Amino acid sequence: MHGWFSYLVPALLLLAVLSPVPAVYSESPKCTVVLSPANFSVKTIGNAPSGGVVCLLPGTYVVSGDINVFGKSLTIQGLGSGPGDVRLVIRGSIKLAPAENDTVVVRGIAVEAAGTGPAIQVRSGGKGNVYDIGGVVLENLVVSATQAIATSIQAGPHVRLRYFELRGSIITA
Repeated sequence: MHGWFSYLVPALLLLAVLSPVPAVYSESPKCTVVLSPANFSVKTIGNAPSGGVVCLLPGTYVVSGDINVFGKSLTIQGLGSGPGDVRLVIRGSIKLAPAENDTVVVRGIAVEAAGTGPAIQVRSGGKGNVYDIGGVVLENLVVSATQAIATSIQAGPHVRLRYFELRGSIITA
């Protein structure tokens, strides 16, 4: 028994050293675009490159239309110490429709739907009977809707997501 045990311990130690370490949320993201409440534009987010990271500096962002993320991978990241530091008051919706092999991540912000629609919509970007779209990750968010008929998160009809993850978030309606 002692013979094989002497090989097992070094092998386990080697595996532990070579195993990837998961990314920690508190790490600073590599921002492709940095926006503040003073220079915020929904068009800037829509035009951000696929695979990019749109970083929002702390403050309150008042948005009168929709924020559209269609057909690409994108991360929208609040740079505050918590989701309450970056507050998005939207009279439209954050509409997420990643392409089938893409992922959209929204992280570290407070989203308040100030209109009658949902704060966040997961939807399709195309036409047809059934829509296969990529993944959506909502992480460390506070999402709320102020109108009685509004919902906080809504998935469009006939949408098939590759995956949907909701991590460490508070959702109210």
